[in-house]
Amino acid sequence: MAALAALAFPFLTAAAHADVMSAGTWEGRITGGTMDLGNGDLQRLAVPAGLPFSFTVPKGATAPVPFSAPGIHVAIPLKSVTESNVLYTAAGELDISPLAGTIDPRTGALKATGSAHGALHLNAAKVGSSTGSSMWCHIGALSAPAGNPAPPAPVALSLSGTGSLAAAPFAVTVDCGDLVAPGTNLKIIGNLSMPAAGNALSLKVVTLPAGRCVVPKLKGLKLKQARKAAKAANCAVGKVKRKKSGRRSTTVLKQGSKAGAVLAEGSRIALTIAR
Repeated sequence: MAALAALAFPFLTAAAHADVMSAGTWEGRITGGTMDLGNGDLQRLAVPAGLPFSFTVPKGATAPVPFSAPGIHVAIPLKSVTESNVLYTAAGELDISPLAGTIDPRTGALKATGSAHGALHLNAAKVGSSTGSSMWCHIGALSAPAGNPAPPAPVALSLSGTGSLAAAPFAVTVDCGDLVAPGTNLKIIGNLSMPAAGNALSLKVVTLPAGRCVVPKLKGLKLKQARKAAKAANCAVGKVKRKKSGRRSTTVLKQGSKAGAVLAEGSRIALTIAR
């Protein structure tokens, strides 16, 4: 199965360079996002962080610069619902291909294209019963030609944005072969035909000069989240002080370096957290 590709970061460093991204090598990475599938319960599925990628902004560049972001695998967590004394469960996985795109060094505007497809494991059994039905379904676009036993083709994705990438509406079809009729409502995912209005992909993106730490906003995060955010921005958490506060334990109350500051790679950010 192809890897799910996406861009994601808590902020886009290019936004800090709204007029121009300086010439040189830049780094980017997908730090997370969400995906909606169908008209059932498969909404706000978590898209994990992707691997870092790099691109070069030529000196004096005014045209969009190309980049390629690695693929990302998205897990579809187990969902269950009981209806008419029948327990329905569904779980699976989705992949988005590596994204090919461009970034405008003058504005930080992003565009990218890719594709997605996956598989869903469906189960149905009467409550209390140890037996039931089980099947695998393909998630993708309609097969061509009609009746072709091959799995559906990947869904084409077109994304754009500044600071984040969002896919234009895209329709999806779930193919369970001859086991389930096309109009069937599968309780959890909704109808097998997933109209464009029920599907969405949103990815956060960050870029920063290679070898630099661009300080993220850590105030308000829990310490564990702050460490992850700092690492994603090529920074690190430094000395941690604990202070009595009405905020929840380990919540960051103050950070030693201002958000948006550009420091040397690996710079440590001192934090004050709630005790």
